[in-house]
Order: sequence, then C-alpha cells, then structure tokens
Amino acid sequence: MGRFASWLASLGRRGTAARCALLTAAVLALAMLLAPLAYSLGGRLGILAMAASAATCYAGSLAALLLSDLLRKTGNSPALALQAMLLGMLIRMAAPLGLALWVHSRSTVLSAAGFLYYLVVFYFATLAVDTALVVQAIPRSAASGHSGQGVSPVDRPTDQR
Repeated sequence: MGRFASWLASLGRRGTAARCALLTAAVLALAMLLAPLAYSLGGRLGILAMAASAATCYAGSLAALLLSDLLRKTGNSPALALQAMLLGMLIRMAAPLGLALWVHSRSTVLSAAGFLYYLVVFYFATLAVDTALVVQAIPRSAASGHSGQGVSPVDRPTDQR
C-alpha cells in the first residue's frame, strides 16, 4: 500500500478537529487555485462570487461532517448510519441549493460573475472530501456488514451431492 493510501486509511483514526481542518484546507486550496480565474473573468465581483460559493459549500459540508461525527459517537448501528447519511445529504445540499436559487432569482450581479459555476465546482469538491472523511471513519466491521462473528466463507460446509 502506498503512502497516500495509508494516509487516507488513517483518516478514520483522526479526531473531529483534524478532519475539519483537512476539509478547511481542501476548500482553501481550491479557492486559491480558482482565485486567479475568478479575478480574470469577473474582477472583484468574480472573487466575491467564488468566495460566497466556497463559504456556502464549506458551511454545508462542515455541518454534515460534524453531524456525522456526533451521530457516530452515539452508537454504531446500521439505522443510525443511515440517519447520519440522510441528514448529512440534506444539510450538505440545502445551503448550496437554497443560495443558488436565491442568487439566480435575486442577485444578477453575483449570477453574472459566475456564482453558480463556482458553486458547482466547490460543491463537488467538498462532497468528495467529506465523503472520503466520513467513509474512512466507518469501522471495518460496520463497513463489511457484520460484526466479525459468524461463519466465514472458509468454514461454510459445501453442498456435496
């Protein structure tokens, strides 16, 4: 296993603060990469549109990550994992979608500066990072669908006719 793969696997053992810091670093790095493009296409309004979309997606993703960690600490059942996933999806989508509708209908300045395009880029980036952080936090026994007890494929009797 390579360095990156082992580092990615260690994300599940990191604390909530470290995972939130990693999400923050990813959003800031993407914002720094997009800032020259935003400025060249829209000037100061392009930077404002990019920053507003980054902040919106970051807030939704951070809230979903914190909720996931909170629910994971309260128990480890499949029903709780499903609830955490559904609530995380709702939170992660509600803020960007709501603001996108508002900007599209009310703010022609931000819309003309490319807010919706930056929102799509930041949404998918935060979704990927947040998903990697949440999936790596799932214990191996919960991820495989059993608690490690039971019959392994090697111990199963074969049908001999």
